[in-house]
Amino acid sequence: MKTNSGVKSKREIAFIQRACNITDGIFKELIKNFRFKTEKDVAKFIRKKIKENKCRMAFRPIVASGKNASNPHHKPTDKKLTGFIIIDFGVKYKGYCSDMSRTIFVGTPTKEHLKLYKLVLEVQRDSIKKIRKGVKCDELHEYSIKSFGNHKKYFIHALGHGLGKKIHENPSIGKKKGHIFENNMVFTVEPGIYIKNRFGIRIEDTLLLNKTTKLLTKSRKDLLTF
Repeated sequence: MKTNSGVKSKREIAFIQRACNITDGIFKELIKNFRFKTEKDVAKFIRKKIKENKCRMAFRPIVASGKNASNPHHKPTDKKLTGFIIIDFGVKYKGYCSDMSRTIFVGTPTKEHLKLYKLVLEVQRDSIKKIRKGVKCDELHEYSIKSFGNHKKYFIHALGHGLGKKIHENPSIGKKKGHIFENNMVFTVEPGIYIKNRFGIRIEDTLLLNKTTKLLTKSRKDLLTF
């Protein structure tokens, strides 16, 4: 077992926490000023705010609207914002990354939309509750898949990943065996549902395991509508 892979020092954790705080601040500004028309408009705003905070992008922001959101790695286009909008971004502060996804809604969500959003949020919360030192990462991933019940076929990627100087580091929280949770690991938990050519939903946070599991990204997770 790779018992110590992905463990961070106090200094590294402090830098990642600061990156997460900046990410939360940018998201708060984004929703406060939400008068955007296209995916590219949102991405441009995020890049501008990252620069204003004297940080770098941890990766190119993902902004995916409507059926585009059924692609987990969609690149922003001039598509008009409608339906579920996945917004996934992070910053680099002193070389250390944050990573967060929130899904909002432009228009009026249906009962199906609300039900599936609630499901994704519940899977994330329940998965986080299972995390403790010694838990096998692949078993947590399997638990999250089962938690989706009849919708598990729409969860098409790993539950999460470690991060630090790189946006993807150990531990791998997916099918890959050999990784277990250790104290002072920093990682993401990001369940999602992706229904091809219809919509997608993803909720992702950066977390720290240190006896208990602490959310480092703290942006609101109720379904915001515009």
